[in-house]
Amino acid sequence: SNDPPVVTRNNVLTVDEGGTVTIDTDHLWTVDSDTGNSELQYTVTDTSSGAVLLDGGPLPDGSTFRQSELEQQLISFRHDGSETTSASFTFTVSDGSLVTGTHVFRLNVSPVNDGPIVTRNAGLTVDEGARET
Repeated sequence: SNDPPVVTRNNVLTVDEGGTVTIDTDHLWTVDSDTGNSELQYTVTDTSSGAVLLDGGPLPDGSTFRQSELEQQLISFRHDGSETTSASFTFTVSDGSLVTGTHVFRLNVSPVNDGPIVTRNAGLTVDEGARET
């Protein structure tokens, strides 16, 4: 009989605001007693406040990556730079026949002190010889 994959590690990871962090096997790992772990396939959906990347390129909603790519440290998360304190994506894992339930991978976002932004500069007009403060 074929047993479904089991997510054994789904640990919160921290990313800097606007930064990118590698998702490693200490934070995300799935096992399957009758399928090679490297062959397991993750499907990513509902990404919030960023993007899941495969070898630096963003994965659109519904895209997949293999656990072997996770082992090779090719999977990362890039925060979108918004003023959020958390980010996440939803995933399932398949062994080719059976699929896990839906899981949420969560990230804590470390705020970055952003420089001030001039949002409006209407200019200043001063008559010749006049003073403006």
